[in-house]
Amino acid sequence: MSQNITMSNDHAKECLAELEQCLEQLRLPPLNDRSATTRKVQHDVGTRITVAILSRAPPQLATLMEGGRLHRESVFLVLDSSWVEKREGKNGGKAQLFLRKGVWMEADTNQSFLDTYDPPREITYFANIITEISSFGERADGVELAKDIAVPKSLDTQFEPLLNDKLWVRALLLRGLQSFPDTVAFSRSGDKSRYVVPDGPHKRLRIVYVPELGADSTARVDKAVRHFLEAPRRSRTVVVKLGGPTRRRGVHMWYLVSAEREAVAAKVNEVLASVPEGDSVLLEEYITTMPSRTVTTERGMTVAPQAAPGGPSAEDIMSAQGAVVADDHDEPWQMELDRAHDHPLAFFCRVVVALNGRGEPRASTVTCGVVPAAFPSARELESLPCSLPQVMKQWGVYDEDEVEKTRRMLFREAERTHELLVHDNTVKKDGAPDVIAVDIVLGIKNSVVIPFIVRLHDHDSLSFSQKLDHILGDPGRSVRAWVQRMLFRSQDYLMRGKTVLVVGGGGFGKLEQWDIMKQLGLRMVLADHNENHVVKDEVFKFLHIPSLTDHSKDTENAALVVQALEEAGIKDEVDGVTTTYDPCVVVCAAVAELLGLHGNGAAAHDRAKDKYKLARFLKDECKGTHDTVAAALFVAESVEVANADDVRAALSGSTAKMTLPAVLKNTHGMCGMGVKLVRTVEEAVKEFNDMRAELEGDLHSDWTGLSFAGKVFLMEYLDGTEHDVDICMFNGELVTALVTDNGPTRLPYFNETCACMPSRRHPDEVKSLIAGAYQCARAGGLHSGVYNVEMKYTSKGPRLIEINARLGGFYLTNWAQRVFDVNLIRCVCQVACGIRPVVPSVIPPSRTTCVGLQLYNSHHGAALKRYVPADEQVISREERFKQNRFRQLDADGTLVWISMARELGDQPAQWEGAYANIGCSAPTHEEAAAKLLSVVSCFGIDEQSALKTDYFVAGLGIPVNRADAFAFPLHS
Repeated sequence: MSQNITMSNDHAKECLAELEQCLEQLRLPPLNDRSATTRKVQHDVGTRITVAILSRAPPQLATLMEGGRLHRESVFLVLDSSWVEKREGKNGGKAQLFLRKGVWMEADTNQSFLDTYDPPREITYFANIITEISSFGERADGVELAKDIAVPKSLDTQFEPLLNDKLWVRALLLRGLQSFPDTVAFSRSGDKSRYVVPDGPHKRLRIVYVPELGADSTARVDKAVRHFLEAPRRSRTVVVKLGGPTRRRGVHMWYLVSAEREAVAAKVNEVLASVPEGDSVLLEEYITTMPSRTVTTERGMTVAPQAAPGGPSAEDIMSAQGAVVADDHDEPWQMELDRAHDHPLAFFCRVVVALNGRGEPRASTVTCGVVPAAFPSARELESLPCSLPQVMKQWGVYDEDEVEKTRRMLFREAERTHELLVHDNTVKKDGAPDVIAVDIVLGIKNSVVIPFIVRLHDHDSLSFSQKLDHILGDPGRSVRAWVQRMLFRSQDYLMRGKTVLVVGGGGFGKLEQWDIMKQLGLRMVLADHNENHVVKDEVFKFLHIPSLTDHSKDTENAALVVQALEEAGIKDEVDGVTTTYDPCVVVCAAVAELLGLHGNGAAAHDRAKDKYKLARFLKDECKGTHDTVAAALFVAESVEVANADDVRAALSGSTAKMTLPAVLKNTHGMCGMGVKLVRTVEEAVKEFNDMRAELEGDLHSDWTGLSFAGKVFLMEYLDGTEHDVDICMFNGELVTALVTDNGPTRLPYFNETCACMPSRRHPDEVKSLIAGAYQCARAGGLHSGVYNVEMKYTSKGPRLIEINARLGGFYLTNWAQRVFDVNLIRCVCQVACGIRPVVPSVIPPSRTTCVGLQLYNSHHGAALKRYVPADEQVISREERFKQNRFRQLDADGTLVWISMARELGDQPAQWEGAYANIGCSAPTHEEAAAKLLSVVSCFGIDEQSALKTDYFVAGLGIPVNRADAFAFPLHS
């Protein structure tokens, strides 16, 4: 059973005409109407996303352009509800939506197309801008479409009235300790449960319920108004406004003198009589904008502001400005309260906030407007949009650091407000808005400047910010984060319920990755050798493959996995195969190959797993083209050695292929284990013999790579700095790349010590590292997946150390989410299922920084044992949190704790694995490093280590004064 919400043909024609007019005004190509002929849905998974925005054209053109840039033919403008079909859900579930017709835009040419689809495309995200509230009561045809559907929505129609109810928002802000103007509200509703206000007297917000109008209600209003106006230090001006949730066209605010109490009470009663039942009227203090910090003379002011109709004259404005900025006063600017009140101009800041892939609020842009101070009601209608630096400069703030500090504060307050909406108990799961705009006034209160939140807007109020985007030459800037959210949720919708087989579950350090996979709504199947694996009871199906660690039989083991799937009756249900556990990359690829699923093939992974084989392949086989650099140029020299004579021949005499110092490596090692610097021929021979003995004596250790019966080779020692380049590729395309800097190692070993993200290297050097990693991976036959490529930036440019043809371990996935908002585990699962991940850009901008220290028992164990349990795997999650002090500090945001092992174990230095990583996040590397040094010092973490943490931080090139490192308060 399907349902169409029909509208008249005249309405659709009007909307199309409006769209064509907008395109002409923006000097964009005219609409190409191809709707007379139907287009078939392409079955290429890269085009399966279908975002439908039911709206008029003018507010959403920027969204359409940005959607075309991020994902071709996936974001559609739906001008009429009849273009969407609603069908009953599968197996009696919630309804599904399908797109029959829509407008989309090509990224490169900005050419828009109107296409009809047969069969209709299943909609993966629905933004309904056509509601009774958003259309001022004129249309509501989108409401029925959005009711009881499984499709992710931009804003739940049940939540829209709350977001547009200014009184409900004020109550929410009060509970969240957010600043807003002091308010007394008069509600025409008798439902006192709608507005949840904390118990006790509150000067900030008072609600007077007036369900019935009459003489008694008038008296109550007069009393409440008088009480509000008699408050100490009340502003000279007060504002009367409609509280909603009903919206009306035009401006409905009245600015009154607070001393004229009768007039204020009369206006409140007048407005209250005009609002419908359930609505409210607000009386609030007028927030005076922070005064100017410019000091000049009146004659030095070269431009006089133009007087607004009915407003003060230009002469009055000049005189008032002269009083504020006269050059003969000595008072600090924060104390200029009286002068601030007389300033003829004010400004407001509108911050756009959207949820990221993990549902966390992320502010993206701030747009300012300068308005007359006497009547700033129609803010965006009567002001030109400008940037924060522009308006701060106009107000005398020239210091870039102070402007940036102000921007961060605005972002933080707006994000916190969005977070209150997301976590409010009255909002059902996934019902909160994906994007909001927050109006903030930097106002004077008790002699200091405070950000006051004066209004929230939902997804239909982004046009003011978009105007600034066009002025700055970056159309789509303000909606970019929202479009990314649309695509993220679309892909989650497509991924939900898919069956993903994980071959090799790894150890305790992989638990966080399993948690993330579970959050994606996947049906996880695990094939592992350990019949008591820690997540055995948490997955959809568990397949016990005892011989999985015998990597001499990877081909046979792959067949056993497929056989186990068949016996479990789910072989044909598997949508993707992956692993994040390094020893299982080859057998995992072989399973995907047998099942005919997306992947690189076992041969490519077998070559990549053997570090020497890959190096020789790239060096000998991979030549460049006229336009590209040969992968061979990124590869260090290496030579395989089978005995002591080979070592001597490689390093000395006429047959020498290597120079000293050199690096002795295991062909199948991981995490820097079994890698050692050798400086002389004699030392190289001794270390070779020791390594051969290790390899022959422990052939079943997956953790060290010895289970592959690996060989030994010598590799050229590379000077310079070490870097992790984590890349995501899909069918040969580089989707994204994230670069991390690694600190100096404890030579002669190469176990990781510390790191920072993002890279501090020059942008050109970062691009060179990415280019090298991508060239080597693609030349090595790796075209689809997430890979951790270890590189060095040497005196001769980027050089490859090795390619780990799987997801990067340690802290990398956690940091990537924090710093770049990129969920690499999500990317792994999507690529495995043949779905191209959506990432904002190949090199995404960073939002913060992380600096961390790798922890080892041999260097940090004595201190750590005082704060962590003996074995975390044998206790519950709750007990891990209670017994691990660092997990508690991670939860409250003091530090970032990444567990990698269940316990502090004793291992030889050459084969020692990390126990955990402890890091800190901050806006700059310097701040993050200072916080890290504070944590390390507070807990005495490196007290037994010969090399202290400052040595490794300095090796990252981060200048930190140790005296500053103790300025950060920590929970003891």
